[in-house]
Amino acid sequence: MESSRSFAIAFGKGTVLLILVVMALAFSLVVWFIVDIARTQDRKAFVQTTHFIRVFLNEKQQWLNKMVVDYADWGTAYKHLHLTVDTVWAYDQNNIGRTLVDDLGIEYGAVFDSNDQEVYSVVEGKLMREPTVSRLAGGVKDIVARARAMNPEGHEVATGLLYANGEPILIAASILAVGDDTSVTPDDRGPSVLLFGDRLTGREMTLMRDGLHLQELRFELADPGKIQPEDLFLHTSDRTAGFTLKVAAPKPGTEMLSAVLPWLGAVGVSLAIFVIFLARHGLRLAAMTQEVASNLARSHQLLEQQALYDPVTGLPNRIMFMRRLQEILTQPDARAVVLFLDLDRFKPINDTFGHEAGDFVLGEIGKRLSGCIAKQDLCARLGGDEFVAVVTKRNDAALYELCRRIIQTISAEMTYRGHTTSVGVSIGLTEVIPGRDSIEAVLRRADLALYDAKAAGRSSYRWFEQPKPAQFDMSA
Repeated sequence: MESSRSFAIAFGKGTVLLILVVMALAFSLVVWFIVDIARTQDRKAFVQTTHFIRVFLNEKQQWLNKMVVDYADWGTAYKHLHLTVDTVWAYDQNNIGRTLVDDLGIEYGAVFDSNDQEVYSVVEGKLMREPTVSRLAGGVKDIVARARAMNPEGHEVATGLLYANGEPILIAASILAVGDDTSVTPDDRGPSVLLFGDRLTGREMTLMRDGLHLQELRFELADPGKIQPEDLFLHTSDRTAGFTLKVAAPKPGTEMLSAVLPWLGAVGVSLAIFVIFLARHGLRLAAMTQEVASNLARSHQLLEQQALYDPVTGLPNRIMFMRRLQEILTQPDARAVVLFLDLDRFKPINDTFGHEAGDFVLGEIGKRLSGCIAKQDLCARLGGDEFVAVVTKRNDAALYELCRRIIQTISAEMTYRGHTTSVGVSIGLTEVIPGRDSIEAVLRRADLALYDAKAAGRSSYRWFEQPKPAQFDMSA
């Protein structure tokens, strides 16, 4: 009897001990699982944050590339900065002077002659009397050499990264060319190179940080040889220096842990009592996890919204347009036409009334363009005063009517703070050919058609390699 009781006590103690061990193991597994989820969520948030930062920098570089091509492929600039260096035309008349920083936010502009000598430079809107841009660290000569080696008729751009005072500077360089200006005769010297630089200033980093809802976002200059390669976010063109990204990305996992750990501590202290309330606590934990996941999904959706839509007009931006065009190119039976739009008389609005007026006009143009385009089609802002639309292909008459409606709608007068103003628009059209086309080919054809439309006069539209329609008469 005694032995049976001892056995029962021993069995009971062993069972209790086993239950306690199992509960402890289960509790440890739960803690490990929650911590692992938290770390995973933090890693995903960090990866997504750096992705959007790269998207921002890529968009900024693409915009800078376009700006330098626009200025480099300008016969008048070739005449005044390659054939001869005319600072009166360039700086005093503000063709490539303060307008760079005032209107475009480009802090550095320079011209290098065929001997790699800096013959003209503007830094933060000030004319430099001695070489300044060539002294920037990070490989200026390498960028200039790469630009000079590119096809002068291909609108190619050499890009790179320089730095000054510990701040990275995005660089774009292109060969000066006469473009379509037949009045300027190119000489037989080596080409000159036009270089633009956009400094990633503290102000821009603050705007990007606030836009991504981050606590910290900055670049730190570092020696690439003294840090791990995976820590480098940007490196200079000559790879003698690099920048690490210091970012305080959202930490939804850590926030979840801060909410859950007090409960887990209480559970650890009163493990025996916890078994009674385990089911209820599990439900509460699941609800908290679901709430955190929902908040994270909403944050990701907001970040993607900011990355895919233009903040001034509310229209889709270049990234979303590229995605839509790529989808069309992969659909063999798709029938679509791209309309490339460029505003006329927009720059004087910024010069006369300021950037707020310019943003107002761009926003109004976005609304008017959206009203002209069918719901199933897409219109987007590429940047500056350039817009684009992808519409379902229809007969020529319907497309011409659409172009006329867009021109009439956009050209209508608008009032800003008691001032009446208006802009015009030129349109280049090209058909998308799925299975044979590339995004670059479509945009190149549309751009050429746009050039034809501008050459024909303002408020006109032209097909690429199609019978040219009559110019729309705004007075009719």
